[in-house]
Amino acid sequence: MTIDIESNVSKLFSLLSPCRLCPNDCGAKRLEGEPGKCRTANDIYVASANIHHSEEPPISGTKGSGTIFFANCSLSCVFCQNYPISQLGHANLYTLEQLVATMLKLQSKGAHNINFVTPTHYAAHMAKAVVIAKKQGLTIPILYNSSGYDCIETLRLLEGIIDIYMPDAKYSDNTTAQKYSTPIITGT
Repeated sequence: MTIDIESNVSKLFSLLSPCRLCPNDCGAKRLEGEPGKCRTANDIYVASANIHHSEEPPISGTKGSGTIFFANCSLSCVFCQNYPISQLGHANLYTLEQLVATMLKLQSKGAHNINFVTPTHYAAHMAKAVVIAKKQGLTIPILYNSSGYDCIETLRLLEGIIDIYMPDAKYSDNTTAQKYSTPIITGT
């Protein structure tokens, strides 16, 4: 079976308005600039992009993993170690072209892979950037390092784009998950 990656990228973008990219299924019109429960609209925010030597040893290898930390998150875990990034959105605005250039730069620095951290709410943008970067010479594996709170449809549309999935396993029951990872709703 041949995967139509360009079509899948288009389908991922169609999931943004109304947003149903993640299990929150919040219905925000992200392509029109309305932030979803993840506090993300249509812009790309990257908190950091660098060679990371402290991932799991098979991922970091000897030269490091090319991590790209996206801002915001669809979970809002109360225990998040990256709270300023995941919940306060401390990050820099990136264009799609900057994201592509960042991947190519990390590859040129010797990264073993491109490791997208907390990518779920950016799945469409990330996928499009990967497709463009591969046309420009990106050859290293792509990791989807997620919170594990992903929709099956989104993951299926990433087939052929992502090489390695690295989801976090946070909970073994729904009650605990809802208690500690319910999106924060403000202004109500």
